[in-house]
Amino acid sequence: MDKEVGLETGRAFDLAKIPLESPSLGAQPDEHEDERPEKSLYQKVYNAFGFQKAYNFPLYVIFAGAMLGLGLSRLEDYNFDGIFAKNDPDGDYYYYRTEGLLRTGMIMHLAGAIPAAILMVLQFTPIIRHKFMLFHRINGYLVLSLIIVSHVGVCIILRRPTGGDVAQQTIVATLVIMTTLSAAMAIWNVKRLQIDQHRAWMLRAMFYMGTTITFRLVLFAGAAILGQIDGFYNVWECDKIDWIYQQYGVNNILATKYPQCLVSNGTLDGEVVVPAAVDPTAPESSASAVNLMFGVSLWVSLVLHLVGLEIYLALTPRESARLRQVSYEKQLAAGYKNPGHAGFTVEGWGDADPWQPAASKNEDSRPSSLNRPQ
Repeated sequence: MDKEVGLETGRAFDLAKIPLESPSLGAQPDEHEDERPEKSLYQKVYNAFGFQKAYNFPLYVIFAGAMLGLGLSRLEDYNFDGIFAKNDPDGDYYYYRTEGLLRTGMIMHLAGAIPAAILMVLQFTPIIRHKFMLFHRINGYLVLSLIIVSHVGVCIILRRPTGGDVAQQTIVATLVIMTTLSAAMAIWNVKRLQIDQHRAWMLRAMFYMGTTITFRLVLFAGAAILGQIDGFYNVWECDKIDWIYQQYGVNNILATKYPQCLVSNGTLDGEVVVPAAVDPTAPESSASAVNLMFGVSLWVSLVLHLVGLEIYLALTPRESARLRQVSYEKQLAAGYKNPGHAGFTVEGWGDADPWQPAASKNEDSRPSSLNRPQ
């Protein structure tokens, strides 16, 4: 039984005499075959944060870093009557300086938005999500609660800040609705174990919140440009103008620059037209340029973030597919009636092809037991 006949030569050869390292029986693995190349410093860094793919980490550093930087930089605003009042670019502290609903609303906004921006970054750090799931869940609910507090505060002060015209109120309300609904959708999907949709909606919520970062860049750049162009005006309250100049130690400015404020029936409801200009000696004019650019800057920033995020989601279909499979396995283990479709999935709303788990897709291509070699 140890001898076989060569098919081509007809000569007998002894299987026992063939060396074990012979290629005909499969060479023994080379001692260096299992050695993996040493990780680069960059790989070690992004692996330490829990990232497995190189392209994700720079995006995390840029966007999560910007969110963290914004939150940390604004912690000083908790000194409300000191640093916040001093750094107010458009004199809106005029409405918050005394006790009342507007002051309460602004404090609520700061109390919710600043810690939410900081804690949000932890939600997108993979090492925390993988190793500290309980903290990830608690932190997620905390962030959502802080967002709601912040948005309630924004709705309270919506009418007054930065001029308060209808366009500004509309974009702020739109941003509040989009962020709140995205966060709610993220929570709903994770409660339904739809991890792929949880990822998508949580990214949307963060990027909509991050609009305020881009907004600041667009706002001050646009205000500087607008201030150089003649013919733009903003409406201001006479009392607010007088109060702003008093903060600089200048009294009776209305008699000098806006005498109509002191004349009976000289203004309409105590308001005057102020030109928008970059003028360090006229804070109301510089603030007017900021007020006029406020709504435009928010709209532009929101569109940039919305389009950019949807492009990113479209460019990462493999990650979405992987998490869809994870969702299927979790829902199957939990006993869901239709695993893989428990959350907000596209098949239930559009005309997408029915989704099948990976095992079902490969089922037809697998050889049956009758055709397998024995």
